[in-house]
Amino acid sequence: MVKVLSVFVSLRNWSLISLFILRQTRPRELEKFRPLNTYGDLAVAVDKEIARTQRSKGLRAIEDVYETEMPTGKAAIKLLDGDIHSRKARVFTLPAFFIDYLKNLDLETERLQIHTHEYEAEAAETIHQELQGSSAIVQEKLIIEEGRRKTRMQHASTIVEVQHGELLAAWFGGRWEQEADVGIWMSRFKDGMWSLDAWEVVKSQDGLPCWNPVLLHLPDIGETVLFYKVGKNTVAWKPHMIRSYDNGRTWGEPEDLKCASSQKLGRCLGPAKNKLVVLKNGTWLAGCSDEPEQANWTTHVELSHDRGRTWLRQPKVDFDGSVLQPTVFEVQDGLMMLMRSKHGFIVRSRSRKGSYGAKWEPGVTTDIKNPNSGIDAVTLSDGRIILVFNPLLHARCVLAVAVSEDGGMTFNRVVQLEEAKQSVTIAAECQDPDRPAHVRPWADLPEYSYPAVIQSSDGLIHITYSFSYFGYEKRCSGRENIKHVILDPRHIHWQEAGL
Repeated sequence: MVKVLSVFVSLRNWSLISLFILRQTRPRELEKFRPLNTYGDLAVAVDKEIARTQRSKGLRAIEDVYETEMPTGKAAIKLLDGDIHSRKARVFTLPAFFIDYLKNLDLETERLQIHTHEYEAEAAETIHQELQGSSAIVQEKLIIEEGRRKTRMQHASTIVEVQHGELLAAWFGGRWEQEADVGIWMSRFKDGMWSLDAWEVVKSQDGLPCWNPVLLHLPDIGETVLFYKVGKNTVAWKPHMIRSYDNGRTWGEPEDLKCASSQKLGRCLGPAKNKLVVLKNGTWLAGCSDEPEQANWTTHVELSHDRGRTWLRQPKVDFDGSVLQPTVFEVQDGLMMLMRSKHGFIVRSRSRKGSYGAKWEPGVTTDIKNPNSGIDAVTLSDGRIILVFNPLLHARCVLAVAVSEDGGMTFNRVVQLEEAKQSVTIAAECQDPDRPAHVRPWADLPEYSYPAVIQSSDGLIHITYSFSYFGYEKRCSGRENIKHVILDPRHIHWQEAGL
């Protein structure tokens, strides 16, 4: 059982923050509120929208919050668990920064609400073990040699074939996403090997980080395009693109994305994460999304009829909820879009043949689990569709491949790329120096996420994704590398294992 403690902080302006603290074991319940050593470890994530959702449901406020003389890194919070008159307390091991926050809380302008949730530990129970070690896997290799890694974190990779047998991959790398040093990095795959050293093709600009590169190659004119964003966050970022005519060895000057559509639809943003689709009429179609802070995330497409010089933003896909980062692929009767969402399942939309991606049906929730994490899909030359995704509700510790044989309406999991069976203990040099000796070192499940997938001209499937192993050379963030996996579609077969 996974215990989730949600701490809601309501400020005077009604903005709300949710800190989710996950625990693998049940916390101790005490007859009286008193200091006590505890066991177990916690991790923290931030999700504003879930907090808003919970608040709208009218969660009752906690009566009071207590602080005690406890060792550094521990705090006790009194929960009204069940009976409103209960006086049981639960003691949690908390990160030091959160303890500091509680101590400095201004109760005149801020109000705490505390709520708990329990989820089954699905990571160990719903995985198809027989899918690991699949005969479809031809090769798997980390793109960056650990000893030659120049940045702490690499994330949101993209991959493209620039000529037969030669691939380019790009990602954003730096201390962590949104840090001022984050740029766009690149590596080349040729003769079965990746470049000895990755290189930074776009540096952070004026202290503003880069985000979410997307590569496109046009073999008819030998043009390669790199899309990326620059900005302090996903609300303020601006889209840019650069072009290359020598398969990514040299690049032109950055271009802004020029929006030719009505401003009533909003500004043009460029591809959110996944590759573009070049339609049969030559139109470039980019799957895009808006991430406002105080409203639902939305998804739309942007079209260019002049090779990226100008763009037309289309109306958003109608869906009652937050959706993000669409992957778009061709099907027999038009186009299909799959989107990550905030409610634990992938959402689907369709564009019928003849509209060339300008009109989309309302989004429909599928039965494909996904923990609000990046996905990607591609239509193979034989008509099947390959989807790469995290198949859990609440974690990115498993990465899988599914196949559809009915135009993307249903999928079945066929290959397990990654499965973290146990937490990884963070190396000693990465631990909090103030952690008491008797407290167990912090550990976490590795993250495998944000896949990109293509089919190359030789028919093979290429997948790249963020890969975590923690604790090397004091670079302890997770997402330390990008992994490349090659699959042979001839060995991918529909199974009745389900999702």
